[in-house]
Amino acid sequence: MGRLPLHGATVVDPHVHLCKYGREKQTFAQVADALLVSMREHHVAVSFVCPDSERGTSVADMETYLALAEGRSGLRVYGTAQLPGAEPELLGRLEALAREGAIIGLKLYPGFEPVYPSDPTCHALYELAQRYGLPVLLHSGETMGETWREKYNSPAETAALAARFPALSVIVAYFGQPHIAECREVLLAYENVYADVSGLADQGVMAACGTEAIASVLREVTLRRPEKVLFATDWPLCSVRDHMRLIESLNLSPGARELLLGGNAVRLFGL
Repeated sequence: MGRLPLHGATVVDPHVHLCKYGREKQTFAQVADALLVSMREHHVAVSFVCPDSERGTSVADMETYLALAEGRSGLRVYGTAQLPGAEPELLGRLEALAREGAIIGLKLYPGFEPVYPSDPTCHALYELAQRYGLPVLLHSGETMGETWREKYNSPAETAALAARFPALSVIVAYFGQPHIAECREVLLAYENVYADVSGLADQGVMAACGTEAIASVLREVTLRRPEKVLFATDWPLCSVRDHMRLIESLNLSPGARELLLGGNAVRLFGL
């Protein structure tokens, strides 16, 4: 799809969904158009949409996303697979999309699917991502309110994956919440691990993790390794405005703020 015409201080949201939660009467096309309206309102240049790994749910799947992204400037799409995701037909489809530049990365859902991402059955997906320079965004932390699922997407699992595939860029969604301190340690220890801030401005998350604890961890990481953290929102489940307010509350230097809001995503995804 080529490079996007991004200029100046760019806001990139690499973690949004097209879902019908609270929008049951809308089509996925109408949700996509609502996303574009939100992007214009909040001056977001490009959003990366995360498809569901299953078909027929309230969240659009990959093929639906690919069709909707056509003609909607500013939307890019992740490829996905239901873990372990090693079926030859699916791998062939993902490889074709990667070769065409139709997908921006891979979004995987350990925890929702009871598979450890470091399991060897998943390795074919990471090998494909490495071949095409695709970052992998991992669901991490709280999952459906069921704590037993978090063992599949813990910071320790991310560390094991990063160590096994040092050339693979791994992004921890939701900063691993509620395990934000553990996520910080993995970010600082592994060169190829990054994290997005999606969901961290949600009121329930702030109550569970502590508003100052979230701000403290984000300030520390952005001070020590400003290239490691990506702005993201989890739209429409969370508020774009609240996430922007969270970033403003950190009182970052102009350079660090620019990297967090979009510069890091531009570099990592090759926009």
